[in-house]
Amino acid sequence: MDYDLIKDFAPISQLERSPNVLVVHPSFKATTLNDLIAMAKAKPKSLRYGTGGTGGSLHLGGEMFMVATGTQLTRVPYKSTGPALLALLANETHMVFATAGGAMGHIRSGRLRAIGVTSAKPFSLIPDIPTLAAQGLKDYDLDTIGFIAAPSKTSPAIIRVLNQHIVKIMQMPDVKQKLAAGGSEAVSSTPEEIAAYLKADDAKIRKLVQSIGLKPIPKKK
Repeated sequence: MDYDLIKDFAPISQLERSPNVLVVHPSFKATTLNDLIAMAKAKPKSLRYGTGGTGGSLHLGGEMFMVATGTQLTRVPYKSTGPALLALLANETHMVFATAGGAMGHIRSGRLRAIGVTSAKPFSLIPDIPTLAAQGLKDYDLDTIGFIAAPSKTSPAIIRVLNQHIVKIMQMPDVKQKLAAGGSEAVSSTPEEIAAYLKADDAKIRKLVQSIGLKPIPKKK
């Protein structure tokens, strides 16, 4: 990218969060996280997980899972979340670390079974599904957030004024409802809170990417 997320922006507020959900086909033999881990360890690379593009949350969710559990899964890449979920619905793969917005309808209809939420914190839109962290993967935390930022040289006074207005907007019932309809939970923050979150998350994902040997695509000259 032509910018540095941490150095080139002045964070104003978080706007929303939407963790991924580890989902399997209803016919899949593993009904719990421990069952799934046991199956994966018994036959390395035999379980297939569908993903979208390389480096996206569906992909990194699986990579983080393998690091956390000491297992080996086989990645089956698709163009996006939609085709990956369609393949799972057709029983062509065993699991997907799907976006909450893409998976919730299938979970509620019974067409997919949820094993766990990928964030450390429970997700209010599907509160009955436990996190993977609560089921034993204590360091597993993959959350997708939305936030708003200004150029790095923006006056702190302006950042404060913008933050006050944005926090009020994110607390409006109709805003919360529209975000929920798309699979996201409205979440606001102080500038300091979102700045600290972005710094920590950036470091965590960089460490994961380096550990799996993922390389950036060279820029075209």
